[in-house]
Amino acid sequence: MSSNLSWDATTFTLADAYNAFQLNPGNLNTFKSDISAFRDRGGKILTWHDMADELLTSKTSDLYYEHVRSTLNSSIADLDKFYRYFRASGVGHFAGGPGACFMGQTGGFAASDEPEDNLLMSIVRWVEEGDAPEFNRGTKYLDDTLGEQVLFRRRHCKYPKISLHTGSGNRTDEEE
Repeated sequence: MSSNLSWDATTFTLADAYNAFQLNPGNLNTFKSDISAFRDRGGKILTWHDMADELLTSKTSDLYYEHVRSTLNSSIADLDKFYRYFRASGVGHFAGGPGACFMGQTGGFAASDEPEDNLLMSIVRWVEEGDAPEFNRGTKYLDDTLGEQVLFRRRHCKYPKISLHTGSGNRTDEEE
């Protein structure tokens, strides 16, 4: 496989997959899980993954979190001191989808500058004040347009918790 331009993709085998993994073209293998030096310098990591992502399965972020936990031989409580991961239910790749996708993941996607509604402000507060986030709130606007009518808000849970509607109560009420 490697750089062989005459390679025929219809002959792809597990050996080809293994060779590609070993070659790591473009240094794509980003599953480096020993982040202890970052932790030891006092670094903070806040990540999120959109659960309705059409391109990248959220399982990759779940696996990475677990890989870090295993590599560092850490409990969830140990990781919580410097690494928080949130799964955003109903959110498409980066934004959109039926979920509450305005979370402050980039300019123009924040419902407010309050840390609960804005990922950037959440990590700033964590780093500067030591107040680690337990959830990240997303907001769903009419037509996914900031400033339009708020349809609902949803608290995206910190992994390994999951957001789950039980089927009772108002599904647009973030308290239920």
